[in-house]
Amino acid sequence: MKTKAFLLTAALGLTGALALGDSIWNYDFGDDGAFTTNNTVSTTFLPVPPSGGGTARVRVGNNAGGGFEVSDGALTITSASGGSHNKFSIYDYTPGKAFTFNFDISFNNSVSGTWIMVIGDGANFSNNSGFAGNQTFTGLQWVMGEESITSSVREGGAWNQSSTTRFAKETQYSIQIFGNNSTSSIQYGENILAANTVDIWVNDSKILTGIGKALLLDDSFIDSFMFYGENSISNSSELTISNLSYANYAIPEPGSLILMGIMGVAAFVVLRRKRA
Repeated sequence: MKTKAFLLTAALGLTGALALGDSIWNYDFGDDGAFTTNNTVSTTFLPVPPSGGGTARVRVGNNAGGGFEVSDGALTITSASGGSHNKFSIYDYTPGKAFTFNFDISFNNSVSGTWIMVIGDGANFSNNSGFAGNQTFTGLQWVMGEESITSSVREGGAWNQSSTTRFAKETQYSIQIFGNNSTSSIQYGENILAANTVDIWVNDSKILTGIGKALLLDDSFIDSFMFYGENSISNSSELTISNLSYANYAIPEPGSLILMGIMGVAAFVVLRRKRA
């Protein structure tokens, strides 16, 4: 009974947030399948996001090899062999000037290739191009090397390598990104996030605090993100994404994005009680 009461209370709290225009989305990559045809785009290979959650799109580059595979609830992207991008994006979800972005990520043991993830707003999220600096609020870059992965964060108009962010091959990481593109500070949990800054958490530890945004205009809306891979010799580099969630506001507690699924569980509990 206490569990039901907790779920219902949490659901009502989230419903209140939704009523004010704040939205959260859990994205399910769907059934097993593959999409590998060169120079091809699809907005139907992956499931349609929940209401207001935008459009999901995949693109295999021009004569680039690689592509996409869904298995066990995860999306694996095999990188393009050249500069043409194998790209997954979700674009034009209900916008906000703050956001929460959560995903699990892992890389295979490749020694070549570059992976990029960016969040922002603009035409490049729905076309075949890579990111544009003026459409990007923040981003991460991973460059595969012989011994390790070199990671960087997008600040201003450049990729800045972060000595506090370490990623190993064949290891899964949970990443949470909190961004604020409004004109004033916001609070999530016990954390204050100044205007035009980003906090990045890895495995529930905050590893970058209040770093500067990229070049997206101040006080503009954010409604899209993308992942893509390029320049991997013989298409050897693979990136796997799972447990993807996103919101158009800063969710209160880092490390607690399980709450993003409470709405569905609570609705199920309420429905069963009504039927009883």
